[in-house]
Amino acid sequence: MGIDGYIDETWSVAKTKNGPTDYILYEKLKDFSLFLSSRDSGGIAANLVKKRRECGGFVGNTAKGLVALGVKPRLIGMFGDGEIDPAFAGLTECDMTSLGAPALCIILEFYDGKIMLAHSDAVQGLTWSGLESAVGREKLAEMVRDSEILALGYWSNMPDFERIIEGLAGLGDSSHELFLDFADIAKRPPGALRSGLEAMRKARALGLKVTISLNIHEANCLAGHFGISSVISQESAASAANATESLKKLTGVDQIAIHAAPYAVSLGESLRIVEAQPIEHPVRSTGAGDMFNAGYIASMAWGLGEKERLEVAMATARSFVGTGSIKCISQNSEMAPEKSWRMLQRRIFPAPRI
Repeated sequence: MGIDGYIDETWSVAKTKNGPTDYILYEKLKDFSLFLSSRDSGGIAANLVKKRRECGGFVGNTAKGLVALGVKPRLIGMFGDGEIDPAFAGLTECDMTSLGAPALCIILEFYDGKIMLAHSDAVQGLTWSGLESAVGREKLAEMVRDSEILALGYWSNMPDFERIIEGLAGLGDSSHELFLDFADIAKRPPGALRSGLEAMRKARALGLKVTISLNIHEANCLAGHFGISSVISQESAASAANATESLKKLTGVDQIAIHAAPYAVSLGESLRIVEAQPIEHPVRSTGAGDMFNAGYIASMAWGLGEKERLEVAMATARSFVGTGSIKCISQNSEMAPEKSWRMLQRRIFPAPRI
């Protein structure tokens, strides 16, 4: 699993603050946006309330979910220069290969969303030749050979990500699956997206089975790239289902998963839809998509079917958003469908390395 590495510093924004514990927060992102837009010019000031400092990004967040589900992946990324940064302490039981100091992301978190301010130079400068040089081609080949799944993110943050996909896929074969999270597709130009899609096709030509995971914003950006006019709605699973077949065909992947707060849709051999009631009082919003990925990747490693993968992925994300943890997932029948969780429990064994 690779190949980024972030430290997330997460803050709330105070509407009023009279002391360290005496404040009123902006609960909704829209309310804070209205506050910002109310100022035409000049300066603006707001008080912050610190929430947490932890590892983030695709590798950090998804690996935390995998470890909590009993899967210990092999990790490549920016975890510390010389020593592993304390923010990654929860992952030290994994096999970690650090490429240097992590990038930093300042997150302003609200109940219904977040603003992410990333300083990504450490990640954006990574190239395939730099990865080969830092890790060694033989060690990379060994790591791929010893794995069944290659899970990579985020394409949007790395200009050389296409070459990295091609390079790692070239070390694999038909026994491997490739899981990709492109993240915010709009952050890179259309030409880069064409190159990313071509890299996926080359991976499939080498025999790897390719799965991509998209949130609603990313799915709409991808649909727009292909000229699909229908809009995928945050509230309508049917709108995602209607677009999924076209996106799978146009991207050429083996499986595509689209996820939102109230539903998830996937298309591999057949169309699968899982819907859920809204979480009234979310505890966490940052990292929900990565936790969906963690549940999905774990289910791939355990050999669950397409419907069960979606159910476990949704259960993992919803448990994280609703409680701030995924440790309680097996006790919560609403968040984890009983049938899927029984299957999951039967299959808990030393999982394949990712």
